Amino acid sequence: MEQHRILTPWLDTDLADIDGEEWRDIRGYEGAYQVSSYGRIKSLARHDRLGRFVRARIRRLSFHPQGFTTVGLRQDGLENSYAIMLLVGNAFLTKQHPDQIYMHRNKNQLDNRVANIQVGTWAESHSLDLALGKKTSRTPTLVAYQQQRAAQHLEQFGIRQQGQLSAKTCPVCLVAQPLTAYYKNHHRCKACYLQKLGIKSVGKLAASQALGEQGLRKCSKCKQIKPFADFGNSKRNAFGKQYACKACQKV
Repeated sequence: MEQHRILTPWLDTDLADIDGEEWRDIRGYEGAYQVSSYGRIKSLARHDRLGRFVRARIRRLSFHPQGFTTVGLRQDGLENSYAIMLLVGNAFLTKQHPDQIYMHRNKNQLDNRVANIQVGTWAESHSLDLALGKKTSRTPTLVAYQQQRAAQHLEQFGIRQQGQLSAKTCPVCLVAQPLTAYYKNHHRCKACYLQKLGIKSVGKLAASQALGEQGLRKCSKCKQIKPFADFGNSKRNAFGKQYACKACQKV
């Protein structure tokens, strides 16, 4: 019977201590709840806020859909749910840095004995997952997946000259256009993207976009149309961006 209690303490609600079990107060709930070195939660004998006597008992744990156990602790009429690993770690272990986390040595999220919990980093937790076969190094991350999709798109729609990307084919209008016709990290051309958003270019904006497709821009001071190379960095004021050519900036 004692061996069964040691192996599955998260199922044990017997008020008697397990062999070698140590109890400590839960931070913020002193005098009301304690956590043990086996990951059990005890509700202490006390009088509640209405003056009623509450007997001591071992709390039943809840199972989170992600596989770990939690418990609800009530104070001043409000109940908050906590992961058992967090309660054990805060009571028995010490973090040396705010970025450190608690993790299970054997990656069994039900085994919240203090001997099975250690302080480490996310990188160390991931390395432990790889060592125990919980994850594989081939598991794609979101960034790697996005980079892979972008490379596949450029391979299919990119147009290269002398080995360098010079233009792309919009997958919507199927028109090959220079890179200036695309927003950064966008696959659709600017016209198709704005059409998707329901935005129509009129007046000065339409004229500016037409010039931009030809690699030209109108100076906001001398009003002359010049190539992009004749312009420096733009300046923003209360009326928006102002593009002055390098010659006008020197004046």
